Formats: sequence, structure tokens, C-alpha cells
Amino acid sequence: MRGASKAKAKAEASGTTGQGEMFGTAKEMGPDFTQQFLRGERAAAERALIEIAPKAPAAIPWDQLWPRVLALHAIRRTELNSIAAKLRSDGRLLFPDWQAGRRVPQAGYRVQRA
Repeated sequence: MRGASKAKAKAEASGTTGQGEMFGTAKEMGPDFTQQFLRGERAAAERALIEIAPKAPAAIPWDQLWPRVLALHAIRRTELNSIAAKLRSDGRLLFPDWQAGRRVPQAGYRVQRA
């Protein structure tokens, strides 16, 4: 929104006709391959979390698991934390040390596959 108003103000100040590109912006012209790639990486990171986590009763510390997933996939740690929290709420991953009131896993938490 702010970017559009800045572009409009710049166009008015320079005296241009205000006519945009013939086919719209580059974003409107075709699929956004970056977003497709990142969605694929997010899904692959979710699968990797499940695959790397050992089946209960064995466990791996969260601070040993997340770097392995980040090394394999183009995803931010904050996104991986959200994915882990979602998998926990779905019952697909277990965090026996999860403290009440926490939204994402913390260092030292043990992780198990359900």
C-alpha cells in the first residue's frame, strides 16, 4: 500500500502520464517461482522433522534437531519452530519437556515421533 502511494507520488512529481506497464507489474505477469519454492521447502522441512525425530520412547534434543533440518532446507528457524508447534498440536511429534504457556519449542526440549 505504501509502495503504491510512493510510486504514484513519484509519477505525479515527474510529470509522467501515469500509464503503467503494458502488462502490469512483473509480479502480475506470471507465477512467483520463489513463493512456490519456499512452500515446497516448508513442506519438505515438515517431512524432515518427522523423519529425523526418533520414534518414542527414544528422543533427540530440539537444539540438535533443528540445525539438521535447516541444513537441508531453505527455511527460517522461526518457521521451523512454528511447524514443530503445529506438529505437536496435531499429535505427530511429542515434546515431553514442553512447558505450559510456551508457543514454540525451546533449547533442551526432547523431541519424539508419535
